[in-house]
Amino acid sequence: MDSTVSETGKAVPVWAAYKTDASVFDEMLDLASQPRSGCEAVIDTMFSMAPEQFTEICARADRMFRRMGVTFNVYGAADGSERIFPFDPIPRVIDAATWATLEAGLIQRVRALNAFLADVYGDGCILADGVVPRDLVLGCPQFRRAAVGIKPP
Repeated sequence: MDSTVSETGKAVPVWAAYKTDASVFDEMLDLASQPRSGCEAVIDTMFSMAPEQFTEICARADRMFRRMGVTFNVYGAADGSERIFPFDPIPRVIDAATWATLEAGLIQRVRALNAFLADVYGDGCILADGVVPRDLVLGCPQFRRAAVGIKPP
């Protein structure tokens, strides 16, 4: 395990030097550098991991993203190269109550989007009533005229 030497001369893992900063909110540790609720297992794993193991995990994720096409181009960039979507290999711990709120909001938004698309490609009430400008939708390059009237399962 790659380590660093502490003030006592004893080798300790590099992660052991991690401390919270009172000026910045830390999702996983409180100001006393104690794990927040639900973060204990992630912190134990991270702090016991050798730096080269963490580096290899990040490199593996980058290779997987590139192989699977999880990339984007920066339009107008001179090199025109593909970039991997930013990815944080440290998991974000979300408690059940917070997740329930997020889940409900995501479900609501997906239903609203599906209803909007069903109407735009179906009866078109939202356009006929002027809620959304017809030109904004019909003039959009992503609008697919051939899909008008198709009712997805």
